[in-house]
Amino acid sequence: MTPVTLDGIEDSGASFSSWAPDAPIAHVEGFVARIRANCTTCGDIEVTSTEIRVRVCCDDNSATYRFRCPGCSWVEVKEAQPRVVEVLVKAGVQLETWERPAELDEPRSGPPISHDDLLDFHRLLENTDWTDGASDTTRS
Repeated sequence: MTPVTLDGIEDSGASFSSWAPDAPIAHVEGFVARIRANCTTCGDIEVTSTEIRVRVCCDDNSATYRFRCPGCSWVEVKEAQPRVVEVLVKAGVQLETWERPAELDEPRSGPPISHDDLLDFHRLLENTDWTDGASDTTRS
């Protein structure tokens, strides 16, 4: 079996929302692809399609893939272009989607929290009756 190689794959210009692998290679039961990747510590390595995960953000279509190096056990996370995502998913790699937390879009007002604010809050939490003092320190 010839391993899938991630190095040298060029972006085809596809977007993550538009690609849908028609017939993934992994559709064959029991098929596990060997994938050649690069560990920053060990260099070129081979992992199986079950040892890699692809993550795509639904909000901005950014993607990464991650794997644990069989040599040094470090977890590697690499950015992935749409073509790399397509190749990996067709090779049977599990695709995970995620969304940015809604809190990132909430309006912010007031000054940023300072180091002194954090220390005051820490001191407040050291007291057993901290809930009484918490309402006194809130800003309008």
